[in-house]
Amino acid sequence: MIFKRKDLFRTELVKKQLDEVGKVRASLQSIFFDLYYIPIIEQTMRAMGWNFDALKEHDPESWEQYCRYKNTSLELFYKFSDRNYYLFPKWINWERRQKFSNSMKDFAPFTLVATASKSSSEREAYAIEINRMKDYLDDVLQTHT
Repeated sequence: MIFKRKDLFRTELVKKQLDEVGKVRASLQSIFFDLYYIPIIEQTMRAMGWNFDALKEHDPESWEQYCRYKNTSLELFYKFSDRNYYLFPKWINWERRQKFSNSMKDFAPFTLVATASKSSSEREAYAIEINRMKDYLDDVLQTHT
């Protein structure tokens, strides 16, 4: 009976881990696209003399995009930074996760200013790292599913 419970727990954990890796991959895709719009949102706010309340009122889609970028990035940053995050399977290489986490640090705390103040080449380098991590996750998912 104990062995059945352990097997059931392991099976459920593996399912949750695979689901989590898929969600992380989708979140990476989301921040990849949002990354390019953050400087545009910042420029619009500056040109219109808006604060965040005005952005929220006059351009709710941009406000939602900014909030999604910030919240998703913070969530991913903590997941990639935590060596003991249990929903990452052991076959997700820690060094790869750490390298990606380090590339995210340059953009933390993922605010409008922290992201828009980066040069286009810095944002492009970050976008490349996002794509590399997505590709890596695709590869390991294919290998382990």
